[in-house]
Amino acid sequence: MAELPQLSFEPTTDKKDFVSALLLIANSIAQQRQTVNNTITLHPYFLAPLIALYSLIIKLNYKGRTGDVPTIGILLAGATIAILSIMSKYTAPYLNKAEKVGCDAGYKEMFEEGKKEVIVAKWGETVIGVAVLDVGDKEEAKVIAWTTMLRYRGKGVGRGVMETAVEVAKKRGCKKVVWSGENVHSFRCDDLPKVFNNRLDRGEEKAKKLLVELCKE
Repeated sequence: MAELPQLSFEPTTDKKDFVSALLLIANSIAQQRQTVNNTITLHPYFLAPLIALYSLIIKLNYKGRTGDVPTIGILLAGATIAILSIMSKYTAPYLNKAEKVGCDAGYKEMFEEGKKEVIVAKWGETVIGVAVLDVGDKEEAKVIAWTTMLRYRGKGVGRGVMETAVEVAKKRGCKKVVWSGENVHSFRCDDLPKVFNNRLDRGEEKAKKLLVELCKE
């Protein structure tokens, strides 16, 4: 019987790990778009006018005739496609950000510019979590990226990565570890009402609280 892969948390300087980590970071930024889209489609600010629009289309076009139903179906489908297209346009900056982070220039900025520490979680040889610290300031290390592969979230992987990151920062002489204002996961679409970013904001606040907790241990 084959042995199960081992879960490990460790700093790395391996370029293969860097590439895997960068892909993980870029994917997590792109996933933020889906999070925002889900928030929009389930929010009362979106649902109320959508229902009103659908009701208006039905009211104006249903006259009790047999041919009215297909016509209304086509109009509702057209309205839905138009609305989804508008949503796609307003949340596209998350994909643009992911592409920017995941390109060659993003690699250099993430891993080669300044002094960085990269900590990864590995399931066997697969990178499933990453934290990147900017340790250019001796007083404090700044978390500029921190994420976990989607299917491993909620299982302690992210916490394990950051616990290791805090230990690494302390060994380097940094007095504290803080969330960077330029953390790649702090990116938000400015054109969207703030209420639609609330889920992302709550997740970030949770991450910041965990970071503070770990630094006190």
